[in-house]
Amino acid sequence: MYKNFFYTTELDFKKFSSYLPNKKSIILDYGCGNGVFTNRNLKCKKIKLIKMTDKDKKLKNFIKKKYSTNKKVVWIEGLNGKFDVVFINSVIQYMDLKEYKKLLNFFIKKKINLIIISDIPKYPRILEAFFLIFMNPFKLFKGLNYLLSKNYIKTGFYFKKLNQLVFKKKTYLFKKEINLNEDKFMRYSLIIKKIK
Repeated sequence: MYKNFFYTTELDFKKFSSYLPNKKSIILDYGCGNGVFTNRNLKCKKIKLIKMTDKDKKLKNFIKKKYSTNKKVVWIEGLNGKFDVVFINSVIQYMDLKEYKKLLNFFIKKKINLIIISDIPKYPRILEAFFLIFMNPFKLFKGLNYLLSKNYIKTGFYFKKLNQLVFKKKTYLFKKEINLNEDKFMRYSLIIKKIK
C-alpha cells in the first residue's frame, strides 16, 4: 500500500452517493491514490463506471489488482474521455493555486455536471499537526514518516482558503459541505454543481 501523510480515511459512501445524480454515472476519481471505494460501494445503482487516475503511475498495478474482480473500475492514463462526475479526494492540498484553477477550469470547460472535492484542509499543515497531538497522536506519529520523506518535500503542501477555491462562474454553484472522510473537524468538502 502507498502512504499519504494522513493516510486516506474511510469514505462516507452513503453521503457521497447522496450527491450523485439519480442515473448511472461515469465517475472520474482524479488522484485516486490507493482507491477509497470498496467492492460493496460499487454495487450502487448510481455508478456505471469509475475511471481512476493518479500522477503516481506506480499505483496503476495496485488499483488493477485491488479491483480485478470488479468491472466497474478501470484505470485511465489521461483526462480525455467522457465522465459525468469528478471526485477529487485528498488531493488539492498537494496542488498550488495555479494548478488547482487550471484543473477546475478544465472540468468546467468539459461541462462536468458535478465535481466533488473532499478532504480539504481547514488549517495550514502545522496547525493540523498541533491539533493531532491532542486529538490523534498515533495518526500524527504515523504521518511523520511521510512528512520527513523526500517524496513529501518534493510534493509539498499548499494550504488554500475557501475563498481561493471558489470561482465566480454563472453556470456552476459552489457549496461547502461536511467532509466525506472521517476527519470532520480539520477538513471539509466542496460540492460544485452545474446549474441547469
